[in-house]
Amino acid sequence: MRLSSLIAHCAMLSAATAIPLGTSSIDTSHSYSPPSGELVTRADKPILRIMPLGASITLGIGDTPKGNESGYRKPLRDEFRWRGYTVNMVGCKQTGVMKDRQHEGHPGALTTELIGFAKCQINLRPNVVLINAGTNDAKQARNRGGLPWVEASYDRMKDVIDYLYANSDGVTVILSTLLPQSDVAGNENVKIINEGYRRLVNDLKAQGCKIQLAEMNDGFINVSELVDGTHPKHETYPKMAAVWAHALTKALDKGEVRHVIQLPNPGPFPDDGPITNPALPKYPPA
Repeated sequence: MRLSSLIAHCAMLSAATAIPLGTSSIDTSHSYSPPSGELVTRADKPILRIMPLGASITLGIGDTPKGNESGYRKPLRDEFRWRGYTVNMVGCKQTGVMKDRQHEGHPGALTTELIGFAKCQINLRPNVVLINAGTNDAKQARNRGGLPWVEASYDRMKDVIDYLYANSDGVTVILSTLLPQSDVAGNENVKIINEGYRRLVNDLKAQGCKIQLAEMNDGFINVSELVDGTHPKHETYPKMAAVWAHALTKALDKGEVRHVIQLPNPGPFPDDGPITNPALPKYPPA
């Protein structure tokens, strides 16, 4: 999608009203009961059909014990279920201890590969896509053209987001900056990529696109909280979830998350039984 058509597409989305409830697949049979016993219906909340898209951090590498690999996905999912939302994770890969464990997290993936991965289940029309990708671009820069490759991360990520807008009408994109890295050269590349991502989010917002930034590199998560200088520790993934939750809440509060498109067979959604408060770390810190 060229820049001119992207601007028109995003302007159309920003002007559009929500899909009428009669044409959505909202599930009004679920409800959420907090400890107080007060009943909060899910009927007035959009189903969150979320595609987590990225590389090994999206999969959950570094999470323990080995084989768990739920990463940020389970605490994030639990947080929004606790708030009374129906959540449906989509993707062609499945890892993690929860039942609803689909995602598109591919270890070693470059941003140039994300469109191919997203194609696998873009037909399910997610209304939210979470993107955490670019760490491998930063680490492999020396073999891929050096600084010009790093600086072109803005364009590579924009191509991915253009694809999502074109193939899942009304989708809200949440793009995260990259976590800090222990490798000095790699971390310098991360800084450049992150500046490009922040600029990209601002540029797309100015064009009327539904996009939010999940700021993963503002000091809330430090290198000491990574298991190998790249991947979060088990106890660090909930901090990532808190940052995602903050960004997604912004989108919800702005009314940017559309109701999911009716599918021939939209469910059921595996809710894993009763939910308790995941008690995510406070973000942003006081």
